[in-house]
Amino acid sequence: MNSLNIRSIPAFEKVSDNSIALIKREAEFLSYKMGAPLLNKDFIPNQVLIILNGKARLLHKENDIKLSSISILGQDNFIGIASILSANPCELVSASSDIIAMKLSDNLIL
Repeated sequence: MNSLNIRSIPAFEKVSDNSIALIKREAEFLSYKMGAPLLNKDFIPNQVLIILNGKARLLHKENDIKLSSISILGQDNFIGIASILSANPCELVSASSDIIAMKLSDNLIL
């Protein structure tokens, strides 16, 4: 994945060359199998995931039992940023297909 053109991700199109170099140094690439949890709404993550390939579901848990999909997330969507920015764990996300994601630490994003 080191050959990934970071600028192909719309959020990074106009980021400085120095920042792109830092992202390339710091980024980790992770894979998740279908059904794997990507984010739990019980804690604030210390990282942001950017989906490079595959789909995920943003979920709502009703009465701690019933899960329903709020949205389907795909390529270039960020996971974890809402929880970090709001300082409130508010995202429950699971892989709805096999996923490849780029992980960036919250220190890099903020």
